[in-house]
Amino acid sequence: MLSPNNTPALSTPPLLNKKPIKDWNTDDVIEFFKHHQFSEPLIECLKSHSCIGNQLIGDCVLNDLMNIGLDSNDAKKACELLQEFEKSLNTSFALDQAASCQAVDASSFNDTSFLPDDPEKFAWLQNLVVDYESYEKITSLSYTEWSHEDLALFLKANNFPLDIIYNIYNSGCDGTVELELLQDIVNSDIAKSVYHRMTQTVPSPVMSSDIELTSIKNDLIGIFGKDSKQGSRPKVDDSKLWKEEEMISKHSERIRFIKQKLTCLKLNEEELKQVSQNLVFPQRFLHKFLNPKRLPLSQQSTQPPSEPFMKVKLVIMKQSHPSIIRQIQAFPDELKNKVTKEMLQLAIMVGPWFLEWTDLSIAMVRTKPSCTPLATIELGTVQGLDNMKTAIRKVATLCTYWNASKNYNLHRYNTHSFCYCILKEMRVPFALPNHAFLSMMENNGFCELKYIWNDLSLTQQLRESNEISWDLKNELFKGNSVTFHSRELLWEFVASIQKIQPNYFNDSERKMDLQILTGFDRLFWVSESKSPMGEQLREERIRKEYHSPLLKNNQVHAKKIHRNVFNVDFRVEEFKVVDQPYETILVGDEIREYQSLKRK
Repeated sequence: MLSPNNTPALSTPPLLNKKPIKDWNTDDVIEFFKHHQFSEPLIECLKSHSCIGNQLIGDCVLNDLMNIGLDSNDAKKACELLQEFEKSLNTSFALDQAASCQAVDASSFNDTSFLPDDPEKFAWLQNLVVDYESYEKITSLSYTEWSHEDLALFLKANNFPLDIIYNIYNSGCDGTVELELLQDIVNSDIAKSVYHRMTQTVPSPVMSSDIELTSIKNDLIGIFGKDSKQGSRPKVDDSKLWKEEEMISKHSERIRFIKQKLTCLKLNEEELKQVSQNLVFPQRFLHKFLNPKRLPLSQQSTQPPSEPFMKVKLVIMKQSHPSIIRQIQAFPDELKNKVTKEMLQLAIMVGPWFLEWTDLSIAMVRTKPSCTPLATIELGTVQGLDNMKTAIRKVATLCTYWNASKNYNLHRYNTHSFCYCILKEMRVPFALPNHAFLSMMENNGFCELKYIWNDLSLTQQLRESNEISWDLKNELFKGNSVTFHSRELLWEFVASIQKIQPNYFNDSERKMDLQILTGFDRLFWVSESKSPMGEQLREERIRKEYHSPLLKNNQVHAKKIHRNVFNVDFRVEEFKVVDQPYETILVGDEIREYQSLKRK
């Protein structure tokens, strides 16, 4: 219960003064409610449920709090305090932003203020809905085909100030607008930014849901085919099917649970039985997906015996278009009208095996990632045959446990949670790094092309620079973060930091920062390569003499970074993987239940 006066004055723990609720971890949540004198049992309840900030926003908070054990009065009071806090934070941010705008030379921006002088004039723009599907629809067209409504939506999705969008819209500009006309409407620097952003937006191919689901299906039923670079995979017979009607109750429940997840793959009856059993029983998962005998011939050792080892790497990768659509439909409160562009996720490589937890709630081994990998971060190495065998079996146990009991969730069972649990289950002496990017991934279930830093002096130096573009200044008004909408903005940002603080990325703590930013660059590079205008864009880039600060000597990105290299990243020695009969996996009471079922 609350303290006797029951009306605590709204104040905030110092550490949460500028931190949005969505970014709170469990410690922040506990600190907030302790500060407002909630009772110890209630605090313990929040702690035991590992409550984080993202679970305290949205329309369902009241019911969620009551579901975890708070009584209705405490839950209502908690909601009121959270709403008051969010309101005070928004007010504070608006004041800070206004102060920042005044501190910058006004000639760099439009003649009008960033904060509208007549709010009603901008009401239609504030109500203009920008979501992933509407933005995808626009960017699937050539910019010359955009109507003036499309252009307004595009500019809002790219965070241009409302007064800029209003002036361009009211001038009747559409996608055919020329730079000279834009310069008559708004400040020259802003006009160049608008024009450049439009003309650099080119239609790019999007993976269809059918293609993605077929790829998943093929990986699950084992149609690997051949790869001239990797060598064909040796034939290893599938495990014999177990009789589902003779399974004990808890195993039948596993089968029922996984079959619901597999509905979208449209497997035939035999495939469904085989895949279901392989995904929920560790012994079968190991035999099917983590069997060294199934590795390509080029990855099997023909050299004299030496100690086996496996490097473990975290993979940052783009999410596929169908996956984003499915997640928006599944989690509309968290994603609809909030996600407009790329979403990133995590996967993990253990030796030669690439492991993903998909939004279909399937933990699986992939022959290739579901979408573009951007960066790999080496976490450590498993040394020795015994340790390797133990680690692989632990991975099989964790994957089958998640397949048989977990459903994908943005906050609790997301790709970050999966990678964390894999590492914990393997019990190896390394873990996920403590990093702002990964914290966003943990709390939100995804991350955008966003870089966050804590150096306030760096922010101030960047804002005061006379050499940075309007685009970058506009991003810096949001605080200590930048969301990258183009490769040029990314390059400019990195080059500006290197000019202001030459050794900034040499710090050991910022090594991962540079890996992530290089991964962002790789995403833009891949998008350009796949675009129908990719060759034209690359030629234009060379003509303008762009030089990336993220690639040494103007080198290009590797085509594939998701394949570990034999003898460099792993050397897996074959070990015995048995195709076990069902009854051999049973112990104690399970045997008696099984015998009883067989007698019926």
